[in-house]
Amino acid sequence: MGSIFSQATGFLDKRFVLNVVLPALGFWGGLALLAAGGVGWASAAHWWSARTGFEQALVVGAAVAALLVFSFVASGLVTSLTRLWEGYWPGGMTSTMAKWRIGRHLNRWNALNLADDIGYMSRFYGFPVRKADVLPTRLGNVLRAAEDYPGDDERYGMDAVFYWPRLYMILPADVRSLAQDYRSGLDRMILLASLAVAFPPAALIVLALANISWLAWGVATVVSILVGFVGYHGAVSAAFAFGDVLRSCFDNYRRTLMTQLGLTPPASLEDERKLWGALKQQLYQRGTDDQTLLVFSSGTGDHQPDAAGRRGRRAGRRRPGHSR
Repeated sequence: MGSIFSQATGFLDKRFVLNVVLPALGFWGGLALLAAGGVGWASAAHWWSARTGFEQALVVGAAVAALLVFSFVASGLVTSLTRLWEGYWPGGMTSTMAKWRIGRHLNRWNALNLADDIGYMSRFYGFPVRKADVLPTRLGNVLRAAEDYPGDDERYGMDAVFYWPRLYMILPADVRSLAQDYRSGLDRMILLASLAVAFPPAALIVLALANISWLAWGVATVVSILVGFVGYHGAVSAAFAFGDVLRSCFDNYRRTLMTQLGLTPPASLEDERKLWGALKQQLYQRGTDDQTLLVFSSGTGDHQPDAAGRRGRRAGRRRPGHSR
């Protein structure tokens, strides 16, 4: 089985194998062990030995194929799972659970002594800029703190959610690889915690089909809770690390992005904030209220936005609001 698994995953990206396939293998492997224990190890071993070599190869091939399909589906859900762990739950921030959790984090915020280095560091890395943006989970607040860093009106006024895909495209290869590695660590822990949460209900199905004992299910549930706890706290730690990489990318390469887009970098930080706001308005809403802010370098003047014409074409059309 090891050789078949190696051949099947050899063409896959190493990050995908490490971040998705291995957690999925642990999930399904745990369920398989429970099922084998339910029907009896001797019975399971007898059933396997009674199969021909061809039948065993078919079973192993089907298992590997199912594992890879599950892994591809799970990888597509990582973003949605991350948002759930951040605290974007059904009912929004006005739900009873969300308000209770937000209140707890606000109490932690208020208890911090910002005159102390440790207190200020906890505030800087662990909370968004504004109290109104506090989320129900620690993971959500750590990631929101990183997102708010370039967008702070006292820093760059640069919307991280909007500009990150554009900035990412012009990062040097080694920096982009570094960002991918840190983001992969976060994704791996998110998926691990999510599968740990899903394991007890899945084990209930195995309990009904394979007649495993409630004791075995209870032990498996305790183990999955511990794995989920470790996975979530690992995700928080990975979010701290990824957030610092994100901040560094904006610090070091935001003006490179400006030049790449053909714009003339302004001399002052105040003018830079205005430029980022105007550029986002131009790209997102197809026009800017102040076209004089978008000054293009020599040879790119034909890209100068016609703000008056854009506003005329947008007359009577409601602008879409920004949502994270």
